[in-house]
Amino acid sequence: MQNFILFCKSYRKDVYRAKRLITSIATLNEDKIPFYLSIPQEDLALFSQEIDWEDLKSVGEFHLITDESIVLSNTHLDTKASLERYYAMPGYLSQQVIKAEAWRLTGCENYLCLDSEAVFMKPFFLKQLMANDSEPFTIIHPNTEFLNLAKSLGKKKAIEHFFKDNQLLRNEFGRTGDHAQDWDFGPAPLIWSKKVWQSLEMNHLTQKGQTIWDAIERLPFEIRWYGEALLKFKAIPVHSHEPLFQVIHYDWQQKYLTPFDQTNYLGILSQSNWDKELDPSFARKPWLSRVWRKIKKAFK
Repeated sequence: MQNFILFCKSYRKDVYRAKRLITSIATLNEDKIPFYLSIPQEDLALFSQEIDWEDLKSVGEFHLITDESIVLSNTHLDTKASLERYYAMPGYLSQQVIKAEAWRLTGCENYLCLDSEAVFMKPFFLKQLMANDSEPFTIIHPNTEFLNLAKSLGKKKAIEHFFKDNQLLRNEFGRTGDHAQDWDFGPAPLIWSKKVWQSLEMNHLTQKGQTIWDAIERLPFEIRWYGEALLKFKAIPVHSHEPLFQVIHYDWQQKYLTPFDQTNYLGILSQSNWDKELDPSFARKPWLSRVWRKIKKAFK
């Protein structure tokens, strides 16, 4: 049983982003926290070709696993039916289930759930992710900076989406009333505990005759499912923590964000839906090789 791991769910379109993330982890992971990358079975050949997994073993513990193996690790469900559901479900939904279930296969107590778009920008340590030897931090905050920026720029839809999505999950757990705080439990990367996911399953979903697949399909907000379950069932103490990375959700944020601050953040994450430079259709190997060398040199 591992107390803490780094976990990332990826797929072929993000292979170069995942490679960039892995490069930063290999260089900056001071405590050698084990890293797991999960991908669809059909993408194994591509990720094995693009990333030198044997070379990585010399600098830490790196594992390439499949989404299918995570699906099959939940022996409480009909594994055949779960696999069929995984293949039939849109990727933006199934990847949420894979992230929420990662602890089953990896055997970890806690994990940092990363997106492929993330990149560490400075050395990081386990003490920045764990409040003590057994209890992790929880990303939970009122999202003031983002909401204030969106308001000043007249981005009403971004604000409306935040409160609307929050309300759906607050209602799910009966956290309503005038004093119910609209917490943000993100953005990624997220610090998650398996105990919280277990409490959601045992104390809420099972009683409704549902599974995590049903939950995500009904309300596709895995970050809020985790946060609200934590507040409701208190599976672990809440050691609150601000976001770990500077995250750019929208292209309009890029212009107004302050330069990267190494005091407050461990890295940067730019959403791939508008940042296309590392898409396979745009990227070229010679250019990428130069990028990897520059990244490694800068980190050293």
